[in-house]
Amino acid sequence: MDTWHIFLGSILFAIPLILLLRGRKGGRLRVPPGPPSLPVLGSVVWLNNSLADVEPLLRRLFSRYGPIVSLRVGSRLSIFVADRRLAHAALVERGATLADRPALPSLKLLGENNNTITRASYGPVWRLLRRNLVSETLHPSRVRLFAPARSWCLALVKVAPL
Repeated sequence: MDTWHIFLGSILFAIPLILLLRGRKGGRLRVPPGPPSLPVLGSVVWLNNSLADVEPLLRRLFSRYGPIVSLRVGSRLSIFVADRRLAHAALVERGATLADRPALPSLKLLGENNNTITRASYGPVWRLLRRNLVSETLHPSRVRLFAPARSWCLALVKVAPL
């Protein structure tokens, strides 16, 4: 009788879980084809040796799935493009559409407001930060102004043992 209760409990637990997962798949965006992935590891299990050997893996996947392949590395989705015409269309013709980065939930927990040039969304804030960086920090007169500080830091690095 105890086995029957365990079986019934697992069925009652599995049915809502399956319905929940099936409902989530309908709202997802379509992604290019790629190998199946495990929930925590992603597609990294397809690597034979290490993450440094990703090029032979990509060559096999391009021959199997076509010129655009999606891989999951952990929870992150990465899309690889093999054809230069498709890469040009994605990066040049539709560059503004693909220029933004996904928001990281961990940064929201830490209180990061995405107002740095490396984390800002592509838009007016990012353009303002970039304009400020180029005109105030990377301008040739500013670079010459901070040359003594840079040489001092380089001297410290050369002297300090690791």
